[in-house]
Amino acid sequence: MADSNRDLGLTYLNNASRDWGPAQGNLETAKMALDALRNLIMDAVFLDEEAYTNSATLQLYQQRLQAQQRRILQLEGEAEALRVESGRQQDALVQQRSLTRAAEARIQELQQELENNAVVFDMHYSELLVKGEEIERLKSVIEGMGGTG
Repeated sequence: MADSNRDLGLTYLNNASRDWGPAQGNLETAKMALDALRNLIMDAVFLDEEAYTNSATLQLYQQRLQAQQRRILQLEGEAEALRVESGRQQDALVQQRSLTRAAEARIQELQQELENNAVVFDMHYSELLVKGEEIERLKSVIEGMGGTG
C-alpha cells in the first residue's frame, strides 16, 4: 500500500515537472516580447517634452480612474449582496416574530385551559366532599334505624 502511494506521488511530480517546462518557455517568450516593446518605447521620439509629460500624467489619471471605477463596481456588488442578505434576514426575523406570537398565543390558550380545568376539578372535588358527607350522614341514619329496629 505504501509503495503504491509513493509511486503515485512520484508520477505526480514527474507529470508536474513535464507540465512546467512549456510554461517556463512561454514565460521566457513573453519576457523577450516585453523587453522588445520596452526598447521600442525607449527609442520612440517625442516632439515635445511637455506633451509627453502631459500624456503620461493623463495616462496615470486614466489608470487611477479605471481602478476607482472597478472598485466602485466591486463595492456596489458588495452593497447589493448586503442588501439582499439584509432583506433575507428581515424576512426571517418577521417569520420568527410571527412564530413567537403564535407560540405566545398558544401558551395563553393552554394556560386558560389549565385554569378552566382547575376550576372544574375544584367543583368536582367540592361536590365529591358534599356527597361523601351525605353518604356518611345516610350511613349514620341507616345505622340508627338498624339499631332501633
